[in-house]
Amino acid sequence: MSKILALLALLCSLAFAADEGAITWNYKDEVELKKDQLARYQINIDNKLYTLDFRWTLFVNRGLVMLYKLDKFPYQNILYEDYKLNSFKIILKNRADNAYLRPYALVLFKSFDKKTKKALFSVFMKDDARPVQAERVLPKAD
Repeated sequence: MSKILALLALLCSLAFAADEGAITWNYKDEVELKKDQLARYQINIDNKLYTLDFRWTLFVNRGLVMLYKLDKFPYQNILYEDYKLNSFKIILKNRADNAYLRPYALVLFKSFDKKTKKALFSVFMKDDARPVQAERVLPKAD
């Protein structure tokens, strides 16, 4: 019986490895920010323009204090480089028809360079119902 379970576990892990178990993101970007430098994204969903702003204000005890806004509604949290503590998810638009297909953005804190005092972020956006139209406005993309 244990051999069958081991074989089943192996097959499941190979199936996840084949598709890398990854999410197919509609939008991906990386941005490096200095302290209090603003990152701004303009996102178009259903012909409505949303603005996502975020910045970091303090790096202490390996934690990065983040301030962010979606359409002028402010949020705050602390990100760490540890898994599960390194990102925040923002629901971009509520859809009453299907709560599971809501578009969202994920901002991932990747690293902090102590020499240059810059933080590196990855920004991902996903909408299963339609393609996400987004662009980084600040800082200007290279």
